[in-house]
Amino acid sequence: MSSPVAPAARTSPIRQRGHLWLVWLRLVCLCALTALCVPAQHALATDGQPAAEQDIWVENAGLTIRLTVYQSTGNPSAAATADSAVVQVTGGEVFDSIDYQSLLLLPSQWDRAFVVDLESGQATTHDRQAVLTETGHVVAPPPNSGQSVGIAIADAEGRLCLSNGDWELVVEAAPPLVGPLARKDLVARQPVYGRRVHAYEPEPTMVDIIAASEQPIEILAFFGTWCSTCKEHLPALFAVLDRAANDKIQVTCVGVDDNMAEPAGLLFTHEVQATPTFIVLADGTEIGRIEDEPEVSMESDLVDILLDWEEGNR
Repeated sequence: MSSPVAPAARTSPIRQRGHLWLVWLRLVCLCALTALCVPAQHALATDGQPAAEQDIWVENAGLTIRLTVYQSTGNPSAAATADSAVVQVTGGEVFDSIDYQSLLLLPSQWDRAFVVDLESGQATTHDRQAVLTETGHVVAPPPNSGQSVGIAIADAEGRLCLSNGDWELVVEAAPPLVGPLARKDLVARQPVYGRRVHAYEPEPTMVDIIAASEQPIEILAFFGTWCSTCKEHLPALFAVLDRAANDKIQVTCVGVDDNMAEPAGLLFTHEVQATPTFIVLADGTEIGRIEDEPEVSMESDLVDILLDWEEGNR
């Protein structure tokens, strides 16, 4: 494998400076309009309710992060080794401050967080745990806790680039995930789903009932990466099933585009009209669904569906 490129020999693909916030506004208009139309995303507290800490940030689900590490000095989760010239990791979370003057970047698989001032372009790096609480809530970093890493630069296409020579971060448009996908791929793209699994505490009695179910069940979870409600209830479903540890109950995640048009075949077949929609199947036949929000809680509503079906099949 070739040796790492020397920092002096590398030139960022994004060279144009200027009023960063004007370029960023164009990017938001082009690829993240839906993110401006939804309320601020709220992390889940241990009781499954929104937590106030995240009110200062608005998740911009229309954007993603591409991280390139040129040397092992800035390696994300030790992904880069002394033998590697380039390691690229795509995924992470982008948050706007509520006044849209700052940007918070949380790259996947890295222990760093970045805050960019959109007026000046000045960027600081912080320990990831400084902006994430133990339950995964996103908060403001402590005052004067960051280390300057230079100035973020924007190009005519609206991408943002931040580089220190050993690594480069690019923030760019991210189309919605569409169609069936694995949970690990969803968490890699939007780690908030993984954090909120750990933050949700299902009711133990309900979990025990689900754990004891002997009927093979498939749950089709229709959601949108652009959907704020999905980020509350899909992690709750994951948390319930993780606690139940019943291998007879399987989940298939199905990403839906922001027009509710694709994947057309699955949406039509299962008559899905809202996200999230959780369709519970036994032997391929629908026995119930949870649409938009649970009536009580994810675990309680799921238990009701399972018990009603079992009662009707005795």
